[in-house]
Amino acid sequence: MTLLCEGDELRRLERWAARRQGVKFTHIALARGRTASQPMLTLRGRRPSYRDELAAVREVGAELVRDGFAVARVKVECVPWAAEVPRDDSAVPDSDHPDLDVALGYVEWHHFAGEYPQFADRGAEFTGRLRTALAPTFADTAEPPTPPTPPTPE
Repeated sequence: MTLLCEGDELRRLERWAARRQGVKFTHIALARGRTASQPMLTLRGRRPSYRDELAAVREVGAELVRDGFAVARVKVECVPWAAEVPRDDSAVPDSDHPDLDVALGYVEWHHFAGEYPQFADRGAEFTGRLRTALAPTFADTAEPPTPPTPPTPE
């Protein structure tokens, strides 16, 4: 879970997690970017199913909210062989973002730029390259790929 807090609230969140068995606190601090501070909680342990994992996350999330924290995002991971993981494309639910350009709007380029600042001003170029690479995946819903913007000489 990613939470929205800083300063004293960040330290309070760390203490909150330390008092709970199976909850790990992590604070990702990037050098820059829109979301440079990313406090996260990870639930440790093995639950028998994805449904049980999701129930545990919801329970902890509700407890966090009751204790005054703001949960920004939840991500539940599972092993590829879990029963809930589709075995072929026909079993994959429809995408929330069937349009390629809409989907590309959700790429968090600031993470890449934080790691590779020398490319920070080339987001449009890399978006074009990614669009071209993904166009076949979106072939039923996307327009023909727009050629990437050529890099400007430096």
